[in-house]
Amino acid sequence: MPISSGLPGTAAAHTSTAAAVRAGHVLLASAPDDPHPEAAGGALLASSPAVVLRTVPAGDEAAVTAALTGTGRAVCRYLDRIVLTAATGPDCRALLPALYDVLGEAYELLADTGRNVAAAEWALAALATRAGRPPRAVLDVGCGSGLALRARNRPPELTGWDPSPVMRHLAAAAGMPVLDTLTPAPDQVWDAALACYVLHLPSAAETVPQVLRLLRPGAPLAGNVHRSADPGALPAVCARYGIARQTVDRHPLHGDLVVLSLTCDSGAV
Repeated sequence: MPISSGLPGTAAAHTSTAAAVRAGHVLLASAPDDPHPEAAGGALLASSPAVVLRTVPAGDEAAVTAALTGTGRAVCRYLDRIVLTAATGPDCRALLPALYDVLGEAYELLADTGRNVAAAEWALAALATRAGRPPRAVLDVGCGSGLALRARNRPPELTGWDPSPVMRHLAAAAGMPVLDTLTPAPDQVWDAALACYVLHLPSAAETVPQVLRLLRPGAPLAGNVHRSADPGALPAVCARYGIARQTVDRHPLHGDLVVLSLTCDSGAV
């Protein structure tokens, strides 16, 4: 059943982060036990057990990035104005799930919301084409702050789930019914699922099979595979869990639009 709870103790940190973004600052994200970003300076904005967020000193972005890279560390850009740093590239990507919890409302200031809504409309149109009619009940996987609610072809029943409790809270505040967990419920089965700007994340390997088990038998999940994704990651997940995968469209910005569904002989997830 849809549930959303408040998040006490995070409002001040989210307000500081949003203020820093509005002021044009670049943000630096790292693991809490990583001393290198702290040495680079910048104000501490927010922290969690998995990630720390700081501002990059004004005008020092290039110097800070060069200093971190010069020590042999991996440095990645995310949402254009976030610098992720860790010992290796995979360690950088591992920071992403926890990053959303510390961003809070600043997420929509950093994300290209129009691009996200357009991707949702693209995927929903593909689902309608596949079924011969628009799906009525859709599960939005990785719903973020609920941007799919703005889609012009939004289905009558749109429920969200996100691994970040902060994003779930924001989506619920925007008016989206939200699940806390991807647990099957006897009173709810979805006609299809949506996964925009999600399938390139490391967590997709675990999430996709879980989501497909919540849908009606044979029902599809449609989502885009971002151009930054590991090209072998999603095919490996599909092969492991008996998931049929079809690329139905390509876009220069959104990447490949794929439709996934469980085959009838799929094993347990």
